[in-house]
Amino acid sequence: MAKRKIPSDIIPLILIISGVVGVTLVSRLVTYLILIRKSLPFWLFAQFGGYRLHHFVYGNILILITGFFAIGLGTKKHHYLFAALYGIGVGFVLDEFLPWIGDIKQLSNNVLFIPDSFKAIFVAFLITASIIAYRLYKDNHV
Repeated sequence: MAKRKIPSDIIPLILIISGVVGVTLVSRLVTYLILIRKSLPFWLFAQFGGYRLHHFVYGNILILITGFFAIGLGTKKHHYLFAALYGIGVGFVLDEFLPWIGDIKQLSNNVLFIPDSFKAIFVAFLITASIIAYRLYKDNHV
């Protein structure tokens, strides 16, 4: 039986979904190690003055930079890299979904798990996984 190769147009989607899920897992682990286990230093939560810089900000910056290079400059040479960086940025943003819905009060506290963020990540995962499954099905049944 011959090995099937993953179509090159699906690889960026796999990189995006891996970035979203991977960032969520790593960020929750780091948060757990800082807040609960106290085995990582609290200064890993970047603060400027009295404001904590949440990774929601990092994610938006990464998405902006990735979009500028991938779309604005029309660069196709490194599209796998851009897909991975975009997935990481989306993971950062969705992991702190509360600024989207306005619950800043909960973000001000040091909260380990944000239920609405997991819902947003799950929806993003389902949408991306559905697109991948559809494309794989379509490629094998055309």
